[in-house]
Amino acid sequence: MRLTYGAHESADEGVCLMEAVAYLAGEPHTDHPACACPVLTAYGVRLNDAMGEGPVGDHLRDRYLRDLAALLVGTRADPETQRRRAYILADGAVRAIAPIALDAAGLADSATRLRSLPPVVCASSAAATAAAAAKAAWAAAGAADGAVWAEARALFLRAIGTP
Repeated sequence: MRLTYGAHESADEGVCLMEAVAYLAGEPHTDHPACACPVLTAYGVRLNDAMGEGPVGDHLRDRYLRDLAALLVGTRADPETQRRRAYILADGAVRAIAPIALDAAGLADSATRLRSLPPVVCASSAAATAAAAAKAAWAAAGAADGAVWAEARALFLRAIGTP
């Protein structure tokens, strides 16, 4: 199964990460499968599409996302688990992904400042830092080559494994 950019009307047109999850779970074609955690779904959709359209993006999805589809089946969880997963993803966006991208863009001082922030562990710490850092990461992601995608994948695996 080859993952592609965006949402599709049917699997015949292709599948994004979350459409692959629905397929593997035996659900109707959708990019918001009932079997998957909504937090992980939102991250998965954004990560899938952040890799871009065309052969380069397809290669990145094959390398970093394809095998995650099976791990996302059955991840729907209670609100507390969803909250913990959201903090893991926000913290990783702020203190790992954004600094990698900023370093690659030649913004080492900004990267160092983000790495030194306290962990995102609650709503107030998430609100204080995540939005600006995530925007910086995705804006600079093209300059970071595979390091951003590898870190985003590792972060995804941590969040998937959160009970």
